[in-house]
Amino acid sequence: MYQERAAESDPRQATDLKRMAALVSICKLNGMIRDVQQPLFEQSCGSCGVQRAERHMITKEPGLLTTHHPTANALKVWVGRWVCHAPKCGRVVEYDGHADGLFSMRRRNKHRRWLLFTRGLLDKLVSFIIAGRTTYTAATRHLSADVLSFALRRQDFVKLGTAFIGSIHIPAETARCPLCGPDPAFIVIDAQSLGCTDLDDTHPLRPAEDCPVLDIPASKMCVVEHAPLRDAVAKVLKTSTPLTANQETLMRAWAATRYESGRPTPSSTAARVFFRFFPVGSNTAPQAPGAAGASPAARAAGAGTSATTEEAAAVDGEPPRRQLGVAVDSSAEAALRSDGAGGVRAIRLVANTMRLKSRGAWRSMTEALDGVGFVSSFVGHFADEMDEDRHLRVAIGELLRWSVEMESMVDKAFEEAAASKTTLDRGWKNAKYCQRWRGTPTPAEYKSWRSEQTDLPQIDEDDPLVSFKYFASLPSVRPGIGDSEAAKRRVQYRGKDRHVADLEGEGDACNKAFSICTGLTQGVFNVVCPHVITLGFRCLFRAESVGEAVSIVLERFPKLPAVVFYDVACKFDKNAMRRVRAIFRDHKVRCVLDRPHSITHGCSPIYMPDESLGTTAGVATQAAEVSHSIAVVNRTSLAYMSPSTYMLHKMTQVAFMNLRKLYRLHGDIGAGENAHVALAPFFHSKVAHQCERASVCSCTPDGFPTADGDEVLGDSIAANDVAAGDLADNVQLHARAASGATAEP
Repeated sequence: MYQERAAESDPRQATDLKRMAALVSICKLNGMIRDVQQPLFEQSCGSCGVQRAERHMITKEPGLLTTHHPTANALKVWVGRWVCHAPKCGRVVEYDGHADGLFSMRRRNKHRRWLLFTRGLLDKLVSFIIAGRTTYTAATRHLSADVLSFALRRQDFVKLGTAFIGSIHIPAETARCPLCGPDPAFIVIDAQSLGCTDLDDTHPLRPAEDCPVLDIPASKMCVVEHAPLRDAVAKVLKTSTPLTANQETLMRAWAATRYESGRPTPSSTAARVFFRFFPVGSNTAPQAPGAAGASPAARAAGAGTSATTEEAAAVDGEPPRRQLGVAVDSSAEAALRSDGAGGVRAIRLVANTMRLKSRGAWRSMTEALDGVGFVSSFVGHFADEMDEDRHLRVAIGELLRWSVEMESMVDKAFEEAAASKTTLDRGWKNAKYCQRWRGTPTPAEYKSWRSEQTDLPQIDEDDPLVSFKYFASLPSVRPGIGDSEAAKRRVQYRGKDRHVADLEGEGDACNKAFSICTGLTQGVFNVVCPHVITLGFRCLFRAESVGEAVSIVLERFPKLPAVVFYDVACKFDKNAMRRVRAIFRDHKVRCVLDRPHSITHGCSPIYMPDESLGTTAGVATQAAEVSHSIAVVNRTSLAYMSPSTYMLHKMTQVAFMNLRKLYRLHGDIGAGENAHVALAPFFHSKVAHQCERASVCSCTPDGFPTADGDEVLGDSIAANDVAAGDLADNVQLHARAASGATAEP
């Protein structure tokens, strides 16, 4: 404006020009405006912190500054660089605009001018791409129409956005829930189909130990050891399909074990409980009451077994019982995973009271069963029947007692399998991994292990662009675990049969097939707390696998969560307990399905959230789905990005999403819109606890060294204060002159 007024020849404007010249000079002196004829350069070296002195020669080159002003043209400026002469430095200090609220793209246009942009323009970019979750195409069209000086193509705008987003510092506090703390008791993990372009030259570095699934027979973890008999029991519990002839024979033989002499076995005890609710019946049509030959003894001598209780005739005169939703083919030790030695003793006390004491004596001790899978729900449903029927009560007590003992039996089986010669000859490290990492390790212990590895490249895997995983507030505390056998098995399957490679041993009833996207990465594994704060994520370059989920939990949590919610918790539990059983047992980890997915699973009740209300009551198990519903809008813009570009954008999107949720948690705000709320004040007061501008910020309490070691920051602040006083005096002087007042000396 000043230059346009000076170019006019009207002599009546001389007084105005003098006043404007004085204001411009004072603003230049105070640093409020910059003379575009003077080169823009950095005042200090970003590597060593040494400030530029007069002896540092500036090399200037032309630049073009694009502003966010809607009608202003781009400014032609000079961009300078200089060489730092500090010992052990010698770097070329290029201008990045950090101290001036500008951003240098570090690229030239076709006229060989360096491209600079104001932060206001880049804030609009972030508002569109990150906060607004739109595409670069839409943002380019809007800014081209809204900002006169903006003339970048979409491809160049993507490069600008990627460069700027990559320079954003994300505080660790953005990924830490104020309610859960550093060691959350509950986490929700789930994969989301949010992929990017899958490049063949992208190889993430993720150090891991080879800990495949050990061969622990399913019969060692089940009440009913015979697999065909478990299939028959599952058919009775879950379907109305008639049993085959062979299954009828197996069921009748199992029912006969109820009357064996001597101490009952776990299988015969289970038969007493099962046939109490599903009595043996006849495969012939029942006769009418009072008909010839229709004696109770004849009715009890049927030759078959019915799959439905409505058609079953009673045994020993007992009427048919209501259906019992207990999966006998599931792991009993998983159902009774208790809270340490104290929990084991309490459960054993309940079991012995049921076996030896009179009716009702066990009711005052049921608190010990609250965290024991579906047992608490079962006892609550059939407490009256247990008091009335002593045989049922004793049988349930026997099953509880034996299931507690089974934990130590399976622990011993795992230790034997991990220490076997076959396992060690294959190079598997299950035993060594559990021995070293079963406690609560620290990041320093992980770094120590990392320094011992001679076969890994000396690259910082904490860099998200190297490991392609990001956990802002959770540093690595353990190496991951891999499964070389699963990797070999996975390549044998294609198409619809690929889920067969993910079966977790005999009796796996979950039939989920992990999807594969052609041409794209397979999405991300998100780790979310129940308050919908995303703790971190991991980019998937192959189909989702429960093995990766187990590895993530081990890598990032020194103290493992008490409960892990996952849409295939059944597979997660079986995989973890046969690979790193000692660690999960020591940390007392429970695996439970999240509620949205539990309705589609035919798995055991031990994994159902509503069958373990002592653990899951009041917990938002659908937190991952809520997070996915927010992030899914970014799918279109992320799909065509390279993995590195994808990681930078995804990290920033997660940080912004968490920031808005943190605002809601800190303010104790319930449901309602908060999209209109400016989050900058909240961010600086509650999240960012220190200034991130370092030496270029005037709020730094101590000055930074010059090339000669002198402190100059205090002098520069004092000079600015004097200039500000002069500016105020001149403004008052000209205001009085304009109103006709006499200026005081």
